[in-house]
This record gives sequence, C-alpha cells and structure tokens, in this order.
Amino acid sequence: MRNYQTLDVWKTSMQLVKEVYLLTKDYPKEELFALTSQTKRAATSIPANIAEGMGQQYKKDTVHFLHIA
Repeated sequence: MRNYQTLDVWKTSMQLVKEVYLLTKDYPKEELFALTSQTKRAATSIPANIAEGMGQQYKKDTVHFLHIA
C-alpha cells in the first residue's frame, strides 16, 4: 500500500485543517465548546480517515474509509 502522506488528497485535507483552525480563532468565545470544537473535529476527520483507509489490508475496507473521508 502507498504511503498516505504522498497522496495529494491527504495533503489538501491537511491544508484544509490548517485553514479551519485559523478561521475558528475568530469564532465567538461562547462557541468554543460547541461550533468551534465540532468544526475542528469535522476537518480533522478527513485526513484521519484517509490515513486509516490506506492502512487497511483489504481494498474494500480502504474504499470504505475513503468514502467516509
């Protein structure tokens, strides 16, 4: 299996995570534990699922995780 860190889609998703973290700095403080947290978790789930999928033994499992991402 290829290294997920060489995939353009993983690199792009990591850039998205960085941008989301920068944007959420400007969210209101009262949203810190609600909208801010949810937005960050949604963004980080994309590269996490790509990495998890690339580590699977079976192609069907890999496709499943990539579909989730």
